Amino acid sequence: MGNMCVRGSSMANQVHSPDRANSSSGGNNGITPDQLINARHELSEVAGLPRDVHSFISSNSAPADLRDRHNTLFRNTKTVLEAVDIHDRSVRGDISAISSTTSDQLMSSIQSLKSKWDGFRRELQQAMPARASSEHYRIAEQPGGSMQLSSLTPSPYRN
Repeated sequence: MGNMCVRGSSMANQVHSPDRANSSSGGNNGITPDQLINARHELSEVAGLPRDVHSFISSNSAPADLRDRHNTLFRNTKTVLEAVDIHDRSVRGDISAISSTTSDQLMSSIQSLKSKWDGFRRELQQAMPARASSEHYRIAEQPGGSMQLSSLTPSPYRN
C-alpha cells in the first residue's frame, strides 16, 4: 500500500497507509510504537499508590499540599496514558483515532511523570512517618531500585 490523496486536487489531503505509519508520523526520532507502549506500561506501574498509602493521602492525615500534588499527578498521568493509547491506535492505522501528539512529546511526558511520581513518593515517605505510627509503615526497595513506602498491615484483599 502506498500513500494516497483524498478530496479534489484543490483540497488534497495526504493520507498515510498503515504500512507507512512509522515513517510518516513525524517527530518520532526513532521511537517505535512498541517502545512507547513499553514506556506507557512503566508509567502505569510507577503511578499510583498502595491502598493503605492512598488511604493516608485521601484522609486528612496527609498535608493538603501532598493531597493536591497527588490529585494533579493522578489526573496528568491518566491524561498521558489515554493520549498514548490514542496515539498508538493512530500510528497502527486505526483511522478512528486521531492524534496530533508526537511520540517524542508523549515519551517526554512519560519520563517527566515518572520522575514526579518518584519525587512525590520521597516527600510522602517523609510525611507519613511523622503523621502515622512508624510501626505500620516501612520503606521497601522495589525491584527497579526505587524506594516505596510499604505497609506492615496485611491487606484484606490478599490471601
